[in-house]
Amino acid sequence: SGQPLEFRSIAEAGNAAAIRVISEVLKTPLNRFEMDVAPSSMFEERKDLCRRNGVFHPEDWLIAYQRSREVGIVMPALTELVTRRGTILFVGVIPEARGRGLGLALTLKGLQTIASRTPTALLDSTDVQNTPMRKILERLGYSLTAIQHYFEWRMNGS
Repeated sequence: SGQPLEFRSIAEAGNAAAIRVISEVLKTPLNRFEMDVAPSSMFEERKDLCRRNGVFHPEDWLIAYQRSREVGIVMPALTELVTRRGTILFVGVIPEARGRGLGLALTLKGLQTIASRTPTALLDSTDVQNTPMRKILERLGYSLTAIQHYFEWRMNGS
């Protein structure tokens, strides 16, 4: 992107700002599993996951700004203290700002941030249909280790 990114942590900006950005991102989700998801629920579930594992660092979750406007969010984390595996729980760019390299910039910032926590490995995932994120992960040197299939059973044709 031609404009520099500035970052503020959710510890600085607050939960409401993070939920607002997630809400904008989810207006046009790129992952099928993020459709019809309440932004506040998504945010709280990720916070709870980290808290349960003893690795919640709100100073690591960053909101990205360009010209003082929110354009995205990245939420890097250790998944647990014992294995010290790192991941990016969520990275999202608001629809109006997509297609300008911000997804890659946010992912890189997330990786730089989690590196300070000295993870033993990085493990990330995305929806197989989320081509932009798949390309970002491949560009960053991630290698595909598995494909997970989800099945849903519906009663009475509903």
